[in-house]
Amino acid sequence: MRYKAKRPPRNPRPSPEALRGAVQTESGDTAPLLYLEQLPNLTNGLTPGKLRRILADAEQGNIVEQHALFADMEDRCEHLACEIGKRKRALLTLEWDIIPGSDDARAREVAEKVRAMVDMMPGVEDMLLDMADAIGHGFAA
Repeated sequence: MRYKAKRPPRNPRPSPEALRGAVQTESGDTAPLLYLEQLPNLTNGLTPGKLRRILADAEQGNIVEQHALFADMEDRCEHLACEIGKRKRALLTLEWDIIPGSDDARAREVAEKVRAMVDMMPGVEDMLLDMADAIGHGFAA
């Protein structure tokens, strides 16, 4: 007689009904788990028409497929990732300043306070690099 190991279920994710009302710590039978969501692979079978639709949807505010497409392109193409990284790092070489929106005293005062707040923030350079993700993804978290 052969022993056959039991296979794990194909989708171990619990159903939403099983997690409804569950807490985020292990204090009961069910604790919700964080799962890595797989982005759809949009580069396989990409046609000009499909690309046009993805970009048109992004223009209308639906950026999910644009984000997934660009993430897939960055993962597959080291050259693209390098070029985007180069452009993001170039932001750190630029001189920038916070200037008042007008010449009145109130605008100058607000600009000075904002400049002081930005100067106190740790990791402004990291924040600039993270915001540059919006170049290809359409947003920056």
